[in-house]
Amino acid sequence: MSMSLTYTLTYTEVARILSILDNAEQADLDFTLQGRRVAVTAWLPEAQQAPAAAPAPAAKVPAAAAKQETQDAPVEVRAQQIGYYRQPRGKGFGSGVQIKKGDPLGEIVGLGDQAHEVVSPADGQLVEVCVADGDFIEYGEAVVVLAPRGGSQA
Repeated sequence: MSMSLTYTLTYTEVARILSILDNAEQADLDFTLQGRRVAVTAWLPEAQQAPAAAPAPAAKVPAAAAKQETQDAPVEVRAQQIGYYRQPRGKGFGSGVQIKKGDPLGEIVGLGDQAHEVVSPADGQLVEVCVADGDFIEYGEAVVVLAPRGGSQA
């Protein structure tokens, strides 16, 4: 017979666990508390995952062309905490809307009703809103996709 226990963690405790996971060099961690062991597998962003087999060498691209390609690439703005997503109020919000660097893209309400504002890292145009108002969102999940304008990408 298994027994289910519920333990409420404070925002600080969850933040500490996420900090440990963010700074870990591996995805699987073990925590021990009062003789009980808990194993946690962390989601790693693509940039931290083990690299795949090396691709074939690419042709040389002039630096100016490479910089332009990077500036024009869509930017996925990702959630920095888990919680419920709320879209910005008071103006139309969706694909095609022009956004300036620092404009609010919504907020994520986490534990203890603590809200984290999601802001645009660059001037540009919204290409896609990836979550609906009120949806639960995971850490690292895409909130919006932005097509930067003028190379002001942060």
